[in-house]
Amino acid sequence: MAYLGTQAGVFPFKSPSKSNDRQDYDHKSYINPLRPIWKDERNYSFGYNYQFLGNGRFDSTKKNYVNFPVYRGSILNHAGTVMAASCIGTAAGFKEIERAGYSNQGKKYNAEGNHGWSLDPPRLTATSDKGSGDRGSPRTAVDPCMNGRAIVAWLDGSVNAKTPEDLGYRRDAEGKYLDSGSGATNRCFSGTAEDDDPPVKK
Repeated sequence: MAYLGTQAGVFPFKSPSKSNDRQDYDHKSYINPLRPIWKDERNYSFGYNYQFLGNGRFDSTKKNYVNFPVYRGSILNHAGTVMAASCIGTAAGFKEIERAGYSNQGKKYNAEGNHGWSLDPPRLTATSDKGSGDRGSPRTAVDPCMNGRAIVAWLDGSVNAKTPEDLGYRRDAEGKYLDSGSGATNRCFSGTAEDDDPPVKK
């Protein structure tokens, strides 16, 4: 985000730090007005499609990234690929009744916005990364904060609002986002318009 600020001319932090990944965004342009207190850059209101567009986490060897870098030429469908969207964080992996409110600087999986910068695609596999990246972490998913719809930015630069189901997510009767099944599809995330598996995290 700090780098994005240099490109856009709108800086997210008054004093950006390389050693602190829990800074609060200072500029209002980076704040979701529907989630005004979700300012921690880790527990954030918007997540990017990190699995398909650049998963910079290390694999088990600590020598290779899971999926980084990702080059523009490998994306075949810019207009139909999610770049970023409002994200509820790891609370997505819990029933609605089990979710807790937002906690700035917090680390509880069931807290709304926890690890919200990383937006998981709708369909996950047993070998894919998810959530915080820690063993046992629940998934993240979009936050339908705008009248039941998520705010979505697409790779072609357009922005609109979509229901989670429009984007390929599936939820059970209690609001928990499912990892797979029931028609969950990654077509809006893969970059190919196909239901590709997320990259394998070895």
